[in-house]
Amino acid sequence: MTNGAEEKLRELYGVYNNTIKLLIAKIEAKLQKFPIEIFNEIRAFNDHVARCYLPPEANINHDAELSKAEAHIVRITLDCYKFLNVIYFKDFEEFYSEEGKNINYKDIESGRFIKDVFRLKAEAEKYSEEARIQESINKGESLKYWQEMHVAYSKLFKYITDNQGNIVWAKDRFKEEQKRIKRRTNWSRFWDVAKWVLTIILSWILGHFSSPYIKDFFDKNINGNPKIEVIDKDNSK
Repeated sequence: MTNGAEEKLRELYGVYNNTIKLLIAKIEAKLQKFPIEIFNEIRAFNDHVARCYLPPEANINHDAELSKAEAHIVRITLDCYKFLNVIYFKDFEEFYSEEGKNINYKDIESGRFIKDVFRLKAEAEKYSEEARIQESINKGESLKYWQEMHVAYSKLFKYITDNQGNIVWAKDRFKEEQKRIKRRTNWSRFWDVAKWVLTIILSWILGHFSSPYIKDFFDKNINGNPKIEVIDKDNSK
């Protein structure tokens, strides 16, 4: 290999060691597995590098092989950022939608915390969207935006981690509020049942004690015939 080819090779492995390996470590820590897509790209990268070490009679074009190897390095880096983007999205869904069922984030710092969370998330999503737009136009620009997305998401989750104390406090407050609501609901149901029972009892008492008087009233005024006094004319003389 020429000196230029060796320099290019050191550059590629520099990207692999200083960037890709760190991204893969983050992915493995989150997923607990090595994505097959990235594995295949790494294998293809090393295949092109290995050809550069074939004997001279193989007539290998080192520059061409290293150019292809570089394309795989770019692809690996892009795939790593994309996997991390999916992981960040799922982590945020868990933070806001799943854990959010048991907490009112607006209780933290009078709502400022959750506003800052969504501001940081919007910033990360902006870079992610631009990265996808640029990927079919300029992979170099796309890679730059994916890196910015990674930085923005890292800031977001660091901010959430730094506020774990406040989050625990808000969760405890939410639990206490739910207990108070449950107690109020139970008392409300108890009184509803009690009022219903009292109504039945009072209705029965009133019906029981008032029935003779009601019967007498009906007998005298509705059901009975009015008594007509007949005067005997002969006896009236």
